[in-house]
Amino acid sequence: MKLSEMQDLWREDCIVDELALDDESLKLPNLHSKYLSLWNEECLNLNRWKRDLYSMHKLKWEYYSGKMSQENLSQLNWEVFSLRILKSDVNIYIDSDLEIQDIQSKIDYTKQKISFLDSIIKGINTRGFLIKNAIEFMKFQSGS
Repeated sequence: MKLSEMQDLWREDCIVDELALDDESLKLPNLHSKYLSLWNEECLNLNRWKRDLYSMHKLKWEYYSGKMSQENLSQLNWEVFSLRILKSDVNIYIDSDLEIQDIQSKIDYTKQKISFLDSIIKGINTRGFLIKNAIEFMKFQSGS
């Protein structure tokens, strides 16, 4: 799910009907479950992207350091890296590689989604207290 879709979903779910606070309090477990499921899914995605990054980093290290076999090069459909670079400069080439950057941007995007879901879940966890306080305030206003 895209971050913008999550934001639209939360924009709808965050509205509290002040005239039906009892119904709103009963919705809390469902909201919590809904966003916790999304959070779990994104955490699994993050772990998958991290594994992909580690694997690609290893391949790119072998490639740029000149240690990749001809067999692996042909399997990956990569050309031989003909430059001779210092061992200390290999990470510069790896970090600037487009495939590595693509995976890293997916990791960053997924982390942003997880952060957004974290804040939603924290808000849902405190919503029960806010609803209770609103009910208490209404009782106070009515003289009970």
